[in-house]
Amino acid sequence: MPVLIPASDNEPYDLVVEIDGSFHAVQCKTGYGDDPGVVRFETRSTRVTATGYERTSYVGRVEYVAVYNPVLDVVYLVDVDSAPVGTMTIRWAETGNNQRTRINWHADFLLDAVLGARS
Repeated sequence: MPVLIPASDNEPYDLVVEIDGSFHAVQCKTGYGDDPGVVRFETRSTRVTATGYERTSYVGRVEYVAVYNPVLDVVYLVDVDSAPVGTMTIRWAETGNNQRTRINWHADFLLDAVLGARS
C-alpha cells in the first residue's frame, strides 16, 4: 500500500494512502483517556492564534482519522463523515451500567476490520 506524505505542515492531512487504486487523505492522532476501557481523540484540528483557539472540522478535508491507542497498542480507522465533530470515544471494555447502545466499540474501528469491510 503506497503512502504519501504532505510537502508542508499546512495540509489538513498527515498522509495519503492508496487502497485499491483510490487515494484517501488521513489525519493521524494518538488517543488519550483517563477512564479505563476507553480512548478519546479529537475529530477536528485545534491551533492557537493571537485571538485564542481556532478549531476546524476535518469533514470535507480528510476521509479518515487514524488513531493510535497506546494502551492496547492498536490502530483504529474512523471515517470522518460518520464521526462526531469535536471528540470521539472508542470503548474496548464493557460499561459499568451495561449500556450497549450508542457506543463506538473497539472491534468496529480496528484498522484491519475497517479495511477488510471495504473489500
